[in-house]
Amino acid sequence: MGKGFHFARNFEARLYLLGGYDYIKNTGDGVSGDDDSGNLAYIIGAGARLAVNIYYPVQLLAGLEANTLFGEDLQYKINRLDIGDDRAGVSFYVGLRICF
Repeated sequence: MGKGFHFARNFEARLYLLGGYDYIKNTGDGVSGDDDSGNLAYIIGAGARLAVNIYYPVQLLAGLEANTLFGEDLQYKINRLDIGDDRAGVSFYVGLRICF
């Protein structure tokens, strides 16, 4: 859910809230009798994005986003460390968007 503000015909600033879940599926090795279960954690966050129209239909955008996890169990944390990926924290992104 977000709200964008357009100004000077070529700029957009957007504030947004997000929510969702992250699911990690545990695949058994087939030998030790492990089941194909999974672990779940919920994500909430907020962010801000600035977009600049370069030339229609291309936009340059940059944003800052902060996420936090809750409801995760110990096995979820262990699996996340094995993957080497952390969903919580602050992230910055830059990209191009093509609008149709």
